[in-house]
Amino acid sequence: MKSLTMPGHTVPSAAGSESLTTRTDRGSGQLDALLITPLVSNLTTRGDGHGIALLSSVADTSRSLRISVPGHGPTVARSFDTYGQLVHIAISAGPVTVTVPAGGFAIVQR
Repeated sequence: MKSLTMPGHTVPSAAGSESLTTRTDRGSGQLDALLITPLVSNLTTRGDGHGIALLSSVADTSRSLRISVPGHGPTVARSFDTYGQLVHIAISAGPVTVTVPAGGFAIVQR
């Protein structure tokens, strides 16, 4: 059995299952959309021998992940908290381990 994890909620689901049950506290309701987002999303792009990645977190705790960005030269990862304040810098010759703060983001450049 797999589970879908949402901030504050875990929804169990059987492998291959695509159903979800919802309820209202009062009266009736209608669900018209469901957006499932990874706890840390990643957008990577490259050009002219360089690359950049944007990692964005909706997690309620910090998450560390190793990322490889295309390009040449050192890889520099800058992590920012939920207020946009720089909280960590990591530099590597290749793939780098990035800590993305809870609700924050990171920018990785090479």
